[in-house]
Amino acid sequence: MQATIDDYYQARDDFDATTAYFNGVERSGSRDAIYTLVGQMVAATDSVTRALESARRMYDAITVHDYSSLKIASTIDARVPRSRPTSRLLMRSG
Repeated sequence: MQATIDDYYQARDDFDATTAYFNGVERSGSRDAIYTLVGQMVAATDSVTRALESARRMYDAITVHDYSSLKIASTIDARVPRSRPTSRLLMRSG
């Protein structure tokens, strides 16, 4: 669980840093600035990929196995979607 949280914050920080750098690079910017931006984008993409993999592993762990012993169990149970009423738009005929 902590690894998932750490990966998320790392991905968010990398994304925010890359976005800030992107906003400061002009289209006509130097070749070095553009290559730096591309490198940061690759690193941020790797961080986001790691965070998504961590989230997938956590999801698999709580759905495949009994998670009731984990501290997060009550949070997960509280967020389980309940049956939703059918939309009126879907109930219209013809």
